[in-house]
Amino acid sequence: MIRKENYLDILERETPINIIQYEEEDMFLLQKLYSDWMNLNEKIKQIGGRPSSLPSEFVEALVAYKMGYWRIDNMSVGFDCFDPNAPKGKNRIEIKYATGRMDFSSFSPEIKWDRLNFVKFYNESPEDCYFEVYDIDIQMIFEESERFGRYIYDRRGCRPRISVIRELIERGIYNEKREFSLF
Repeated sequence: MIRKENYLDILERETPINIIQYEEEDMFLLQKLYSDWMNLNEKIKQIGGRPSSLPSEFVEALVAYKMGYWRIDNMSVGFDCFDPNAPKGKNRIEIKYATGRMDFSSFSPEIKWDRLNFVKFYNESPEDCYFEVYDIDIQMIFEESERFGRYIYDRRGCRPRISVIRELIERGIYNEKREFSLF
């Protein structure tokens, strides 16, 4: 992994932002983290508990590596990754995900991103994980999700909450779907 400061064309000017670029050898760590998480959840289940959530930092790193993005190492900018290969105005990426059949995604009331990458995980075993990445423009979300737009425009200050799977993906509202295996 490479950590560095890079000047990104955001906020109508070149802004210095700390980024992380993932390399091929980082996949081994991501695979180990996933296996450890699956094993932890199996042990939690044995004592009668509910499984823990997959850490968002793991998902962001995995998507950044697989999609060729730079992960933003600064929570205050309002988005998770930057796509250096996308045209200006389409390169700030928000990452959301689900590990089950349904999701209920919560967003910041102030939108500072251009595209949503929604990750749908299929957790088979500690050594087998398949996932899909759905790329959705923010404009598509505003046009197609009445609930999302209502939160942003009518309920300022409230966090929009929607089921991305039900409201968008199941209806075919996305630009692209890419499929990956972690192992």
